Amino acid sequence: MAASMAKACFRSNLPLLRDHPWRFVRTYWVPLTILVIGGTLDAVTTWESLGRHGPEVELHPGFRMMVRIFGTSPGVVSILKTIQVLAAIFVAALWDKWTSALMVLCGVLYTLAAISNHFHWF
Repeated sequence: MAASMAKACFRSNLPLLRDHPWRFVRTYWVPLTILVIGGTLDAVTTWESLGRHGPEVELHPGFRMMVRIFGTSPGVVSILKTIQVLAAIFVAALWDKWTSALMVLCGVLYTLAAISNHFHWF
């Protein structure tokens, strides 16, 4: 009984993402668009900042470590930012009621990071 209550209380979009990814995209196309645009802007401005100032300007320790290992080429930055965006989609899909809000929040935060990169606020 406790297992069924826990299952009823915790709903996830992971089965939808795993089994029907195109339905997930159709259902959440607006939040996904905001997330992808924000992630793309952040990737472009991160690449520019890394090229100008080196890996030390990156605040994310894992990202900074990978850039130190693999370099600051656009391909490396694109792959790393893609992994970050996919991780955001996965985490957002964990919570059924919050999926849209979490993806929009991440997209807005990526956009703010891009603005910060562009104007050299950090």
